[in-house]
Amino acid sequence: MGWFDNLSLRYKLLVNFLFSGGILIAAIILAIVELRAADRDITVLASNSLPSVQAVGEISQLRLRYRVRSLEYMLPGSPEAKVKLAKDLEKLDGLLREAFAKYEKLISADKEREVFRAARGPVPWLRRGMRPGPRNCARPSGSRRPTCCATAPMS
Repeated sequence: MGWFDNLSLRYKLLVNFLFSGGILIAAIILAIVELRAADRDITVLASNSLPSVQAVGEISQLRLRYRVRSLEYMLPGSPEAKVKLAKDLEKLDGLLREAFAKYEKLISADKEREVFRAARGPVPWLRRGMRPGPRNCARPSGSRRPTCCATAPMS
């Protein structure tokens, strides 16, 4: 480094400026390249994954509403309320079928397709798989729970 010691102060400052500027320019170029890569990833995520996530969220919400309405339908109530709940369940059935159809178009992987088929099955099963049980449930003394329930699973 004897050559650097022999330089005048002006040239030492110029070499330092060029070296520091080169590092700064390299860092800026690296940042731009990484931002472009992140932009591509975000674009892919927004165009492919987010619609699927939104559709799955809608399905989850509708299935929860369906379960709540099914529970209300199974609980004892007036015949008018049962008719209203039955219509509500039919409407939710239709909405679920639409949501499943919308999501099915967004499926891209075989594993996802298998999970979709497994998830699609239980909703109609829930509707067909229950039969009325005994209406007069006895409560054992000191117990809060009845010995039977309003519905029983089909065998």
